[in-house]
Amino acid sequence: MALTLNAEQKSIYDIFSGENQYIIPPYQRAYSWTQTHCKALFEDIRKAFYSEEKEGYFLGNIVLAKSREERNKLEVIDGQQRLTTLILLIKVLLSFDKENKALYNAIWIKDRRTDEEIQRLETNVFMEKDYNYFKEVLAFDFSDNICESVSEKENLFKQNICCFYSELKEFSQNNDIFKFSDFLLDKIYILPIETEDSNADKARQNALNVFETINNRGLNLSTSDIFKARLYSMALNELEHEEFIIEWKELEEKCNNLNYKIDDIFKIYSYTIQHENNLTINDNNLREFFLEKKYSPFLLKNQKIIMTELLSICEFIRFFIDVIQNPKGHQELSKWFQIIHQGVLIGLLDEKFFYIYFSLIKYNTENYNDLVNLSKEMIYQNHFLKEESVKDKKGSFFGKNNLVTKELFFLLIGLFLDEKKEAIYPYYVVNNLIKSYPSSYAVKIKENDFTTINKIMISQEFLTQFYPELKDNKRCIELINKAYKFIRESNEN
Repeated sequence: MALTLNAEQKSIYDIFSGENQYIIPPYQRAYSWTQTHCKALFEDIRKAFYSEEKEGYFLGNIVLAKSREERNKLEVIDGQQRLTTLILLIKVLLSFDKENKALYNAIWIKDRRTDEEIQRLETNVFMEKDYNYFKEVLAFDFSDNICESVSEKENLFKQNICCFYSELKEFSQNNDIFKFSDFLLDKIYILPIETEDSNADKARQNALNVFETINNRGLNLSTSDIFKARLYSMALNELEHEEFIIEWKELEEKCNNLNYKIDDIFKIYSYTIQHENNLTINDNNLREFFLEKKYSPFLLKNQKIIMTELLSICEFIRFFIDVIQNPKGHQELSKWFQIIHQGVLIGLLDEKFFYIYFSLIKYNTENYNDLVNLSKEMIYQNHFLKEESVKDKKGSFFGKNNLVTKELFFLLIGLFLDEKKEAIYPYYVVNNLIKSYPSSYAVKIKENDFTTINKIMISQEFLTQFYPELKDNKRCIELINKAYKFIRESNEN
C-alpha cells in the first residue's frame, strides 16, 4: 500500500482543537529550549502582530504519526520543542484572557463521556523528568505570584513559563491582549506533515522515514537522534522498548563521562563494520551508511545486539584511558597504549585503524600479552612508519630545546622496547593542547589536568623527569634508531 501522507498548513487553533492529543514519545530528547529561545519566539510573534496582522506568521513544520487504531493520538516525531513551548505560551496567555475557551481547549481535552480533562500535549520523554515538570507548570496559578520565586536553578519548564508571563505582563499594558490571543490562535501557522497507517508501529516507521528525509536535506538534528528513533522503533517491534530506554540512557552517560559524542561512537562503529565487510575504511556519511547500506546493522541485527556493541565500544575507550592513566596496574600494556595514543594524536597512526584493532576485542585483565602483541603489530604494520623505517636516521633530530614531535614518538618506542623501562606515570592530560601550540613541536604538560584524553602530547623535557638518560642527545638518537630498526625488522619477518 502506498504511503499515506497529509501535509496542510494549519492555524494554532486548528492544531490545538478537537480531540487530537499529541504524544511526545520516550525516545525523544528532553525539553531543551531556554529563555533565549522563548524570548525570540515571542518577539517574532509580537512583530508579526504589529506588522502582518492580516497575513499571519509561519512557524515551520512538524512531523506526526497517526494510526487508524487510535486516530486521535498523534505521535510527535519532530517538533516537540515548538509544540511544548507554544503550550507554555498559551497557558500564560489564558491567565490574561481567562474567558477564552479556545485557549483553554488548546491545553486540555475533555473526555466525551466522563468530562475528565487530559493534556492536549503529553510528554513521555525518558531522559529527564519532563512528564512531571510539564504537568506541574500546567497547573500554575499566576495569581499566587508563583513566578517571583522561580530562579535559574529551576527546570526549563518553570523558567520558560515565567519568562512568558513577564513578557506578556509588560506587553498587556500597552496592547489589546484579546486581539493578540485571536492573532496567535488564527494567524500563526504550522505545517503538520502527518503519516497514517493501520497501526502505530507502521505509522511511526513511515513518519521516521519522512523525518530522516527532511533532516537529510539539512535541518538541524543530530545523527544520533535519528538513529535513536530507529532503534526505539526496532525495540518496540521486539517488545524490548523499556530495556532499550535503560540502555540508551546508559550509553549517553558513558559518552558524557568519556567526553565523547554519541555520533562519535557511531562513527567508530562504522569503522568496525567496514573492516568486517572487507571495505575500504573511510568516513562515510553516517546517515547514509547506517540507513541505506546493505551491511548496516539496522538491517542485519536486532537493536539488542547493536546496543551491546555500541556500549562495548564505550567500554573499550574507558579501558584504554584507564590503562594509559594507571600504568602501575597494567604492566607492559600501558607502555604500548601510550605509544599508540601519541601516534594517533600526532597523525602517525590512523585513528580509524586504532579502533578497528581494538574496539572489537573482548578483553579481560589477564589477556595483556595478546593486547601487547596486537599493539606492537598495529605500530609496525602502519604504512607511514614502514616508509620511515627504510633507513637509519643519522642526522640531527633536534629543535632548539626539544625533539620535534615525530621523532619524540620514535624515541618513546625505542625507550619502551626495553622491558625494564616503566610506562609514564603520571600521564598528564592537557585540554586543547594542539590548538594552543604548534603541532610540529613537543610541548610541556600541565600538571593534574584530566579533562580529556584526546588532547595529550609529551615533551622530551617531561620525559627526562622519569628517564634522566634522555638528557644525552646521542642516547636519544640511539633509541630512535632502535625504534626504526624494530619496525623494519618486524615487517621483514
